Amino acid sequence: MVIKLVTEKIRLISVELVPLKLYSHAESLTKGIDIDDTEFVALAMFINGKLWTGDKKLFNGLSKKHWNEFITTEELLSF
Repeated sequence: MVIKLVTEKIRLISVELVPLKLYSHAESLTKGIDIDDTEFVALAMFINGKLWTGDKKLFNGLSKKHWNEFITTEELLSF
């Protein structure tokens, strides 16, 4: 049941579709936190969506940079 709720909402998007300016902004946000998360942040920004992560370092680091576009597991389950 939960798997179906989550997977039926998944869209696959190539990071290559993200405009360079937006990707660069995401890179500046993740720099000093975890540069490997740049693509996830860029894709969330590109679709005007929220980032679902349990990575506390990423969450805290981006929050300190005033980027708070996150969604929790509890919020996902409430849909």
